[in-house]
This record gives sequence, C-alpha cells and structure tokens, in this order.
Amino acid sequence: SASTAPPPPPLPPPSAADAAVGTSASASTFSTSVAAATAAPKRLRVLLCGDLRGRLDLLHSALTQLMEKGYKVDCALAVGSCLPDGPGFSHYEDYLGEEPKTTLPVPVYFVDSMADVLIRQSQASGKPVRLGRNLIFLGACGATSIQGMRVAFLAGRYEATSYKDIWARGSGFFAEEEYGVGPHYTMNAIGEVKARSSRLSKDGQIDLLLTSEWPDAFWSTSVSRLASSPPEVLKVGAASPGVRELFFSLKPRYHACGVADLYRYRKAAQGTHNFTCTNVALAYARPKAEIEGQQARQWHHLLTFEISSGESSNGNPMDEALLPAGGIED
Repeated sequence: SASTAPPPPPLPPPSAADAAVGTSASASTFSTSVAAATAAPKRLRVLLCGDLRGRLDLLHSALTQLMEKGYKVDCALAVGSCLPDGPGFSHYEDYLGEEPKTTLPVPVYFVDSMADVLIRQSQASGKPVRLGRNLIFLGACGATSIQGMRVAFLAGRYEATSYKDIWARGSGFFAEEEYGVGPHYTMNAIGEVKARSSRLSKDGQIDLLLTSEWPDAFWSTSVSRLASSPPEVLKVGAASPGVRELFFSLKPRYHACGVADLYRYRKAAQGTHNFTCTNVALAYARPKAEIEGQQARQWHHLLTFEISSGESSNGNPMDEALLPAGGIED
C-alpha cells in the first residue's frame, strides 16, 4: 500500500573509490565538471533535493558532509522551488555569475515551480540557463542526458484553466499569468516532454522524471487501482494530472517531486501499466536542527544510480547552458 511510506533505505558504505575522495574533495570548476560529464561512470551517486527556496548554503553543507563521510557525490538534482521566495537569503547571490564568490562542490541541476523569468529565457533560447558555475536551470520542459542519466523534466505548476490554453504565449507550453500567480504549463508542455523523451535514447527509457509537483493519483498496490494522492498534498495544491500523465506515459525508473513539504519514499510496481518506479517526494530545505527526528521533513535523499543500456548520446546540459540575460529576479 502507498498510504504509509516505508523508511528510506540506509546509505550504503562508501566504496574504495569514494574513500579516495574523502575530505580532499574540492569544489569542481565549470571546465572540470564538463570534462567529467563526457565520460559518465557506470554508477552515479545523485543527491535528490526538495524545495531549496534559495538555501544553497544548506545544500552546500549537506554535500560537504557527505564527502567528509567518504561518499563521492556526482551531482545534485533539485525539484520544487529552488529560487528564494522572499528576502533574507543574502548568501544565495554568492553562488551566482561567471565568477561566483562560492561554488557548489558538484553540479546542481534544477527545475522550479515559480521561476517565470528563467522559464521564459530557456524557452526563448532553447537551452538551459546557467546561473553559476555549478548551478543549472534545466529549462521549461523537455528531456536531456545528465552524466549518462536520461532525465525528463517539467517546470512550473498546474492550473486547470491554463492547462487547456493550447494557444498560450510563444510555443504554447506556458499560459499567460492572468490565471493566477506563477508560471502554469499547458497540455502542450506535457506533449513536448513526451516527444523529447522519445528522441532521447534508442529504447525510449527514461531513468528519472523531475517535476515540481506530485501526480494527483498513484497506483495503489493494496486495492490494485489508481488512488488519489494523500489529502495533505491535495490540500496545498501540490498535485497535478499533467504530472500523472507524464508519469504513466514515460514509465520512469525514478520520479522526484516537491512543493508539498512532505517526504515520501516508495518503490512499487505500477499494476496494469507494467513498470516499477521509485518515487521520492522531498520536503523544504531546513537546517538540520529544525527537522531532527522528523522523517516527514527530510529534504534530500542520496541515490546510487546505475546507468542502464540505451544511454542517450546527447550532450550534457552544462555544456550548452547560457548565462541569464538581464538577471534572474522574478
């Protein structure tokens, strides 16, 4: 059943290769990160993160602590809302620009539920947006290869009227803001993610789906049919039929989502849809002292990711990402 999530699996012990990294791991530069991405290892350690809301310092600390414990982390992937949602995040700007004051120790790729400016910029250029040396906004909607992982992604949020606005601005992937606050994707965006995913690899397999929101329904193994997402998720408007459509169409090995400020880890067969997926929902980033002993508020999860056959030959998004034009303030 999906009503009660099992505890997350324990971290595996560091490998010999991890131990060689130890505390000597330093912040990678843009050039060395790109070089590493061209020869993807057979296994990756990927840190999935929930809504950072500008707290890149917390992510930096979490990555550093893992490295000090002997874990080699290859990259981090963030969902929900990554950018600050208000004042009081002065250190956030330290990570931005060509020559940032501080560089994250590994590449961090993210989607964002509220970043209208970044969504518009990525749609106009057709490329990801590089905010800092190791900080990449993947784009509005699509699919790409990240160090060998085949990743489908969707930014923005669902809104019922906007979703049907297929004649929306520009490409028709995102509606005008007259329907509420924030960028709202349309059903055209869902179609674009599907189309790009099908072209990403020979076998059409997607390793990881990144969305800001939860699906509005899931396959319940206890009743062998679709069931609504948890009430606490629906109550805060953090679930989407568009995400459900992507989930069951793409059949990803993993799905990461945020927005609901709730942690869930669930690996389950998807019944008549004939695939098995590990769902990881993540909470808001908070200092460790604020969430001690609260599993439901866990905001990051370390995966050991095995690269399967049929990898994409596409380049890494860090290779083609552009610096934002005219700043990134929303």
